[in-house]
Amino acid sequence: GGSVPLSSVGKALAQSARLLQVSVFDAANVNAVAKAIEASGMHLTPEVSGKTVKVNLPRPTAESREALRREVRRVAEIAKTALRAARQKAMKKAKAMPSKDDVKRAEKEVDKVTDGFTDKVDREVAKKEAEVMEV
Repeated sequence: GGSVPLSSVGKALAQSARLLQVSVFDAANVNAVAKAIEASGMHLTPEVSGKTVKVNLPRPTAESREALRREVRRVAEIAKTALRAARQKAMKKAKAMPSKDDVKRAEKEVDKVTDGFTDKVDREVAKKEAEVMEV
């Protein structure tokens, strides 16, 4: 009677960019899966065919694309926060080195690596935002 993850009752596959197919393992669960998809609040209409449930995905609206863009930025900020934490930890280790020259060299290397990954996050965010906002 309770809710369970989709992965425990079936396998979801993307047939195309706008069509999902859920292959349900047990035929007794097909209607429950279809009802759960309908009740998801995402305005989806499943089509049942044997042990398969197909879901046509609507075109994203400007509002939903903007929400995805905000989510991309939120996840990117989490990644940058993790990078800053890793940088602080590495800098503490660098400062514990015996020689001042080693400390400076290690700090430069940490900054170089951190900047490289921060730039990579920024590039990926820009790419993903362009993809999400594409009509």
